[in-house]
Amino acid sequence: CHNIEHKTEIYATIAVIPDGYTAEELDQYVIDARSGVDALFNTEPYKSYIDYFNVWILKVPSAESGARISDGSTEEKNRDCYFQSSWGASNYGNMKANANRVFNFVSENCPDIVNGVHNIKDVPVLIIINDTRYGGIAWNYDNGKTYCMVPKSYDGKKIKWSYPSVEAASETAVPDNTREVTQAEIEAMGINKGTWRNTLVHEFGGHSIGKLGD
Repeated sequence: CHNIEHKTEIYATIAVIPDGYTAEELDQYVIDARSGVDALFNTEPYKSYIDYFNVWILKVPSAESGARISDGSTEEKNRDCYFQSSWGASNYGNMKANANRVFNFVSENCPDIVNGVHNIKDVPVLIIINDTRYGGIAWNYDNGKTYCMVPKSYDGKKIKWSYPSVEAASETAVPDNTREVTQAEIEAMGINKGTWRNTLVHEFGGHSIGKLGD
């Protein structure tokens, strides 16, 4: 495993694992993982709290490159990837991995868990997936366990998304108190552009670590 910067006082630990990277592709995975983690810690509030985090980049090869297809599509082969990451060819709403395999692997290989500093319930897990399909999802469990799946979607290309259609009614509004976004606001905001790393910050930083809803 790789540790970005081991700290003597550990307040929080993050574990990063690969899926769909063959043994020959693991060097590229480390590059991808570091770039994703860099994006996270270049974003507030993580940027201000970077010294509180210990990040472990764990390695394990998959037999084949890429992730599985879960909707019966015959467009691509059903990949033999280590954590069995899968989602539909055109729908990422059903993205899942083998949660037991994910949590067992991290529990057995993350040094901060092995050494008794933390347990798996305290360590958010980020899966970097060697697949070009768009997607991203965080699975949070009542016992505190969480893993997040982010494919290296369209690497080198920009992902576009527009202004949301609803907005909080005010800065102090309760979650269900919303209003429709006006056309003027949509035109003023325009279209945002980013890469899969922006998805990583949203899904992993917002949902897995921050436990925030959309």
